[in-house]
Amino acid sequence: GEAPGAYDGSLPSQPAASGQAEGAGAQAASTSGRQQQAAPDTAGGFAGSATQATPIPVEVLDEEYDMVHQAFATDARDQSPWMYYRWLVGNSLAHLESARGTEGEEAARTVLEGVLAREVSRLQDDHLAAEPDAKWPLLTLARLKEAQARLGLCGGRDSEEVAAEARGAYSRLMALDPMRAGYYKDALEGKAFVVVSALGTV
Repeated sequence: GEAPGAYDGSLPSQPAASGQAEGAGAQAASTSGRQQQAAPDTAGGFAGSATQATPIPVEVLDEEYDMVHQAFATDARDQSPWMYYRWLVGNSLAHLESARGTEGEEAARTVLEGVLAREVSRLQDDHLAAEPDAKWPLLTLARLKEAQARLGLCGGRDSEEVAAEARGAYSRLMALDPMRAGYYKDALEGKAFVVVSALGTV
């Protein structure tokens, strides 16, 4: 199977469920169309990037995160919300990139740290608590924790401890999803994390 490269919130492409209808995630993507931004397609394509010059406003992002979490709960078979989610994460990262080297960089780091912590908590409490082996939430959690560790945005926790948790999630995914075990092994060893400018030098 195809595996992601850079941390733009991307996930491995997976076959859509048969008879899958366009879900709430695709509908959510149309919301950001009003912001004149690119949005992902449901086949795994990604238009826009973590380094786009004009990320959508933080307050709009917060509303969109809420909407996409509702979409996750609406239809577990629909993968389009996870595609949209990675685009939202890319926008959150872009706020830090656009502030880099300015007086607003520290504030942007604080905001991003809060977003990452909130999203990690929501994935753990709202999705993985009930279904700990769900692949999309588990992979998303691993990628978010990897970003926290690499950016040093761990909310006072030790970055290596958070990185170890990400590696543990990749190890579990190797067993749960053997078709993509090679990607998860590379991710576990830090090889799948291609540095993008929003993440600085790691």
